[in-house]
Amino acid sequence: MTTVSQLQKEKLNIAFVLPVNGIAGGNFIVYLQARALRAAGHDVTIIFCTIKSGIDKLRHFKDFDVNPMHISEIPQGTTFDVAIATWWGTFFELPNISATKYFYFVQSDERRFYPKEDALTRAWVEMTYSFPEIGIITEAKWIKNLMSDEFDLRAVYAPNGVDTKLFSPDVKPLAEKGNRLRVLIEGPGAVDFKRVHDAFAITGEVPEVEVWYVCSDGVVKPNWLYEKLFVSVPFTDMPAIYRSCDILIKVSAVEGFFGPPLEMLATGGTCIVSNVTGHDEYIRNGHNAIVIPIGDVKAGVEALRRLVSDSDLRKQLAANGRKTAIEFDWNLQHPKFEKGLLELYSRTPPATQALKRRLRLAKLLRETPPSRFRYKVADGIANKMESMSPALLKGLRTLALKANHIRKSVTSRPSQT
Repeated sequence: MTTVSQLQKEKLNIAFVLPVNGIAGGNFIVYLQARALRAAGHDVTIIFCTIKSGIDKLRHFKDFDVNPMHISEIPQGTTFDVAIATWWGTFFELPNISATKYFYFVQSDERRFYPKEDALTRAWVEMTYSFPEIGIITEAKWIKNLMSDEFDLRAVYAPNGVDTKLFSPDVKPLAEKGNRLRVLIEGPGAVDFKRVHDAFAITGEVPEVEVWYVCSDGVVKPNWLYEKLFVSVPFTDMPAIYRSCDILIKVSAVEGFFGPPLEMLATGGTCIVSNVTGHDEYIRNGHNAIVIPIGDVKAGVEALRRLVSDSDLRKQLAANGRKTAIEFDWNLQHPKFEKGLLELYSRTPPATQALKRRLRLAKLLRETPPSRFRYKVADGIANKMESMSPALLKGLRTLALKANHIRKSVTSRPSQT
């Protein structure tokens, strides 16, 4: 078995597989890790699975120096040391990328991105957690525990960080602060679990504050009241916006590591956050931020009014928050990702032909329309596959049953399963 120290000398040819070149916290973390790995001497490529947002350059990350390409543009004959899926949809693209080993950078329980009514999509997501031969690396302790407890997968933990030079109290603000406290709301308006509507419900009850809104998807409800709106802000322009504001309200129902509050703390502000998964990686209620229950608008209003009226509390939280950010400085955190990646590479066996066949089967089934997805077909194929894991077999059967249920709900014809 190759040791971590040997790999540090040899370096790796790494491909990160992303769904699209766009603005999203998960993408930003991948870009940061990719750039740092390249600086450490590894050969790193960013592969996009769709060209909707363009791949000629990473428009939302200035001065990015890692090579991006579309999956169709991978030079013939290229084999990476490792290809890393970064989103459940990109997992199904792994069979299209030649690599010695396959990894999965899990940044959340992505089943939670979809309502319970969308059982079929949630089942597809769950299938991506059913391949024990694929190395798992994650950014949050709760995800590491989830992988172990529910899927019996041994994940490597490598927490995120923040660039305290880029996100700093010394950054020039976009606008100087006035007499009113300025509150920042950040998040895509169309994604319900980000609960942007709750943040606006909170600020709507405290009219003495000024509100800025950073929106990544351009969706803004007519009843959301704000003074300034920013749409599709490049990652590297965010520090000046954070520095212009006093308080960030981020009350999501689903998160992985929860990055924006850490960036706000780094720039000298404070936060009101929900007790969402991942907040406890670095947030301590009453020490560096105020934590409220998910969906509790009343508690959020009380917290905001408290911060508005108590300048000493704001200063104390901000001072402690900056100390927290320094403890999570990127230069301290990234080496943990590289070390974890190398550890995972040393203990993960090369991808076998049996694994690659199962990945191709998973992709084939993923692309099969629900109207053609039959339990007996999936069950028969699955049973013939080499080394089919029980979890994956169960997943295939679950998918077939869910698809059958969907067909029954839209047609009165008898099922053919």
